[in-house]
Amino acid sequence: MNRTKKIIITAVSILGSVTAFVSGLFLTFFVVGKKIDQAYTSKRNDNEDDEN
Repeated sequence: MNRTKKIIITAVSILGSVTAFVSGLFLTFFVVGKKIDQAYTSKRNDNEDDEN
């Protein structure tokens, strides 16, 4: 009983770590992607203003 309990606790903690890591990664990509998108959009708008 004690051994299986230890294995379950270990599995849950590893799963929690992986989940936190993946969600952190997605959050980082989302923020970086948004910043890049904003920079690209404002650059494109500047170029359109220059043409007029």
